Amino acid sequence: MSKSDAELVESWRSGDIAAFELLIRRNFDRAWAIAISVTHDGDEAEDVCSKAFVRCWERRDQCKDPTKFRAWFATIVRSVAYNHIRGPANRKVVSIAEVQLRDPRGADRDTKIADIRSVLLSGMEQLTTKQREVLVLSDLEGLKHSEIATQLRLSETTSRKHLSDARKLMRDYLQKRGLDEL
Repeated sequence: MSKSDAELVESWRSGDIAAFELLIRRNFDRAWAIAISVTHDGDEAEDVCSKAFVRCWERRDQCKDPTKFRAWFATIVRSVAYNHIRGPANRKVVSIAEVQLRDPRGADRDTKIADIRSVLLSGMEQLTTKQREVLVLSDLEGLKHSEIATQLRLSETTSRKHLSDARKLMRDYLQKRGLDEL
C-alpha cells in the first residue's frame, strides 16, 4: 500500500531522501501548473519548480501539518513564482509565438496545437491573477473550492466567483476567436 503524503513527510524529516523524491514526483504536475500559470513560459516554469523544490527541502521543518503538505508546497511554488517574475533578471518578455510544441504526428498538428495554446495563454492573460490561479487549480488540478480557498486564502464563495468569472471571460474570449468548441 502506498504511503500518504503525511507519512512521507514524516519519513523525509527522519532522513529518508526517497520519501522526498516521491513527494516531489506526486506533486510535480501541480507545481508545474502553478508555475506556468504565473510565468506563462515553460523555461521559467522549470526554473520556478526547481527553486521551489530546493526551498521545500530547506524549509521541511516549517510544514506544521504534514496532512496539508500539498497546500503548503503549493504556497511555496506560488511564492517562488511571483518572486521569480518580479526579479530584475527575469523581466524579459517572451512571445507566446516562441513556445513550440513537438508532435511526432506532423508539423501541421504541431502548428494547430501551438496556435490553440497561444490563444489559450493569451486568453488567460486577460484574467486577473486570482481568476487565473483559481481556474488552474480547479480545471487543471481538479481541486475542490474548499481546497482552493485554503491554498489561496480566500473564502469558498470568493473562489467560486473567481472561477465563474474566469470561465465566462475565457468562453467569451475563445468565442470571439472562433474557438468556442474547445
